[in-house]
Amino acid sequence: MWQSSHIGQKPLFSASTNHNESPNISLPDGMGGVMRRLLLAAAAASFTAGFAANAFAADVAVKARPLAPAAVMAVPNWTGWYLGGVIGYGIGDSKHCDDETCSAPGLVYPRPHMDGWTVGATLGYNWQLTNWVFGVEGDWSFANIVGRADRTVNFGCGGGQGCVTKLQSEATLRGRVGYLMWERFLPYLTAGVASHQLKASIGSPIDSEDSKRKSSFIWGVGIEFGLTDPQWTAKIEYLRTDLTGDFHYDLTSSCGSPPGDCFVRNVNVNLIRFGVNRRFGS
Repeated sequence: MWQSSHIGQKPLFSASTNHNESPNISLPDGMGGVMRRLLLAAAAASFTAGFAANAFAADVAVKARPLAPAAVMAVPNWTGWYLGGVIGYGIGDSKHCDDETCSAPGLVYPRPHMDGWTVGATLGYNWQLTNWVFGVEGDWSFANIVGRADRTVNFGCGGGQGCVTKLQSEATLRGRVGYLMWERFLPYLTAGVASHQLKASIGSPIDSEDSKRKSSFIWGVGIEFGLTDPQWTAKIEYLRTDLTGDFHYDLTSSCGSPPGDCFVRNVNVNLIRFGVNRRFGS
């Protein structure tokens, strides 16, 4: 009975019984396709898992990469020598008279109002201590600051605008002290001595004229700021000078009524100057 129950059934696996041949295991019908599909699915899952792992690792590496440092603008060091140029505009006043005091009672004196341009060169040295900048600066400028005045009721100028005062050149030697703000802006105070080549004349056409170098105290304020290139700076400054004493420019008694010698007094000049400097470092 038991044997008859298996008659006609196909075994699940069959193997060759020939000992001289390699074992040959065969799958039942339909089983081979199932196994192939399982193998393909496993291979696909393995590939997908490997790709995901690589992508995650790359993403982590990108996120972990340190950020590049932000670009930092070079901070200028203000210590050292500098050379530059200046151009400016000046206004001023003066007084022509026939005595050294220009204060004779009852006389009205001509007062030439002066204006004009200057252009020159600058050489200086700065020393920076934390935010404080100390320095010394010298400059020389050609000047054409001129004033003319007509005669008054009791002071003759020789016809027309015959009383003339002219600033022909200016040289200064000044100290500077400033406080550095935001690393590039330097407001400063300045003071020192100035030397002016002054010319005066009377008459139109000129009856008499002379020129003389006069010294004075000079003071001012300004602001200097660093440009994109840290070796270059630009500045704007105000300077004030008052020439002391008188300028005796004529000995031929051409001035006043009655005629006397000619003097110029009370000369003052206000300058606004723009400049560019090239620093050479410490």
